[in-house]
Amino acid sequence: MVIFDGNPIVGTHGSPVFVAPTLQRVTAEYAGVLGESELRLGRKARTIQIQIKLHDKHATSDALFIILKSLDKMVGDHGVLAIAAGAYGGLIRNYKNCTFEGFSKSPSDDAGPLPDITGLLDGAVPSWWVDGTLSFRQLSVEDD
Repeated sequence: MVIFDGNPIVGTHGSPVFVAPTLQRVTAEYAGVLGESELRLGRKARTIQIQIKLHDKHATSDALFIILKSLDKMVGDHGVLAIAAGAYGGLIRNYKNCTFEGFSKSPSDDAGPLPDITGLLDGAVPSWWVDGTLSFRQLSVEDD
């Protein structure tokens, strides 16, 4: 389960995908010296993305859109991104110092929002769902 700043984001998700932290550095060239000099000032920020199918027994499309609106309101919030063991999986991990950059719906035609009319996702019929990506920016990795 994905939890950001204490708020659960319910659905079936993949593992967080993160890139290497950016390296703050200054390079310089000096006359008469072969090569470059480099001052390293530490590791900085990185992007973390999580593929997710948002679902939680939403009986109507309106119920799902309430969740999507709440995610839009969270954009810019800062806190801990936690992956917890939940009903739909998750390997436990915490990422401190994260800013939520939003949920982006998958561009695929079959990514929803659609109703699950078989009950395979969470046992409810119908259960409205949508596929997409949660994006976060981890502002500092020094505390990991």
